[in-house]
This record gives sequence, structure tokens and C-alpha cells, in this order.
Amino acid sequence: MRSAIVPATDLDQWLAWMRRAGADDVYYLPAYHRLYEFQGVQCLAYAASAGGESLFHPFLLRPIARIGAIDAPPGLSDIETVYGYSGPVATTTSPDFLGEAWQGFEGWCREQNVVCEFIRFSPLLRSERFAAPQTEVSLDRETVEIRLEGGEDALWQGYESAQRNRVRKAIRRGLACHETSLVEGLATFRDLYESTMQRAGASDFYFFP
Repeated sequence: MRSAIVPATDLDQWLAWMRRAGADDVYYLPAYHRLYEFQGVQCLAYAASAGGESLFHPFLLRPIARIGAIDAPPGLSDIETVYGYSGPVATTTSPDFLGEAWQGFEGWCREQNVVCEFIRFSPLLRSERFAAPQTEVSLDRETVEIRLEGGEDALWQGYESAQRNRVRKAIRRGLACHETSLVEGLATFRDLYESTMQRAGASDFYFFP
């Protein structure tokens, strides 16, 4: 079994392992992970291969500063996947391959004093199938998938009638959509986003830099 811990800064190696395992989604890209590199967080991926099969698991390694109101002992960390849907991806669900592959990751976690891990699995890739045997999987929420095949007419018919009525009403009131440049649109988008988060009473976490 060949295995490696790959930092998101090593683009070539990260992308090679990612594609080898079939993790073809924006949430697995190294650039997306690097958005979360702050306050000591490291963006890493565990990769393993044997017998033509591969496993790829990107994650955030975070130092634990406090446990509730108590300062944590030095050197402890936890693991969390990025905001969105990722989790491990592999080319097989073979228990033999996955069992052996995850042993390397477990050993590395012990060396790093990792005390727990929280994974947001991908409902599209069903990444929970590739989790380590000791992982506890639970349903947190439902999510909606929209197929883009069929063009605009098929998408329109897929909306509920109440949604179609709201769109028609907005058009009658003069709503128009157009593409704009990043420079022109980003400031407006940020104002709209932050005002929405304030109106929704969102926590500080959602006010991204």
C-alpha cells in the first residue's frame, strides 16, 4: 500500500491523486480548500493506492485551542472537511482495500494527536461509501439536486407553479438579469450577501473575508 499526506500547495500531486480516485468536483480542488487556510488551519489530503485502486480524502487539520471554557492541552488537533460536500472518494468499495488504506490514515492521525473528525459527505458522489469502517454516518439534512439536461424549457417546467408565478411577477416589475465583470459585480455581491446574512441573523462564521 502506497500512501501520502499531500498539502494543497502541492498542486500537481494533489490534482494527480484527486483525478486518479475520480474526485471530479469543485469541492475537491486545492484552490477551494486554500480558501480556508487561516488561524493555523492546514489544508491537506490523505491519498493511498494499491493494486490499481486509489483513495483520496481532502480535509482541514485544525489546532484545538479551547474545549468549552477550558484551555486545551497543547498539540491537540481535529479534522473537518471543507464547507460544502466532499469526503473520501475511492475507485472501489472493497472492504479489504479500504480497511488497509485507512490504517495508514489512522496511524498518521495518532502521530498528529487528532482527537476527532467531522466529514460532510457528498450526496452526489455518495462518498460515505468510502469512509473508514469505524465512521459513524448520520443524516443531517435533505438537499436538492437539479439536472441541467433538457435546456431552459425543461428547467422551467421543473419549477413548482408558485415559483414560476414569482418569476413572472418579477419580470412584470422590470427585473432583468445580465452578466457583469468581476470588478464591477463583486462589491455589489458582497453588499447583498452581507445584508442578507444580517437580516437572517447569521453567526460570525458566515461573514467571510
